[in-house]
Formats: sequence, structure tokens, C-alpha cells
Amino acid sequence: MSEMKKLGNIKDLIEGELFTYFVDNSSIAVTKIGESVFAIENLCSHAKCNLDEGLIEEETVVCPCHGAVFDLHTGDPLNPPATKPIKIFQVSISGEELYIKL
Repeated sequence: MSEMKKLGNIKDLIEGELFTYFVDNSSIAVTKIGESVFAIENLCSHAKCNLDEGLIEEETVVCPCHGAVFDLHTGDPLNPPATKPIKIFQVSISGEELYIKL
């Protein structure tokens, strides 16, 4: 059964920057783009590199190790070397507090 877990305050996020939160022994990378907030598993599906060290380009994240690109909406890989999606998490905002569904 999934549950909502509090991450922090939306004011802590900087547009287009990745921030790492640790929730239930999982590393979650979070970014804000415009009015949208995205949360993804912080590991590339190709070589297990930390995605929070990568770049945000439009609504994708670029892995810092081998350049794999993932869609922040779906987690799908958009180019090699990654062939498997990354896990994404539903984000909700209540007031100024961020929550994710695990």
C-alpha cells in the first residue's frame, strides 16, 4: 500500500536544480520546473549513477555518467545507453509542503 511522505518545503527548491531527499531508505531526486515538481529515483537505470548530479534540460534529466536522458513525466529513457525506465513518484503540494507517494 502506498502512502504519502513529507519531503520538505517547496520554497527550498530552485528552478531547474535537483535536490536529494532520503525517504524510507530511498534516495529521491526532486526538481521544480515552472509550476511542476518532479520526483524520481536517484539512480540511472543504466549504470546506477546518481541522477542528482546530472542536468535538467527542459523536462528531462541527463545522467552525468554516460549521457542517458530520461523523461521526468514518465521515467522513460529517451536515448542510449539506458534502455529501462527510472521510477517516478507522484508529488502533491499542500500549502507550501511537498509530499510524494511511495
